[in-house]
Amino acid sequence: MQLLARQYTGGMRLTKSQITLLSQYFADLSKILFGSTVVGYFIPNTTDLITPSVFLAGIIVGLVCLLISIDLARELPTP
Repeated sequence: MQLLARQYTGGMRLTKSQITLLSQYFADLSKILFGSTVVGYFIPNTTDLITPSVFLAGIIVGLVCLLISIDLARELPTP
């Protein structure tokens, strides 16, 4: 992902605080997706059943959000 970011030279530049907020947003999103998928999968519920494919999709999307968050946090300048 950093390779793509380095090659792209146009567009909007984000400030340090914007990158921090965006990174935290993706971290929170990954926690919500992971938590709702795992908890929903293991708690018996008669109305909505989470199938193994939905479980795996939730885990994958949660991990992608976590990786985006980590990648954004790495781009922050160090003091």
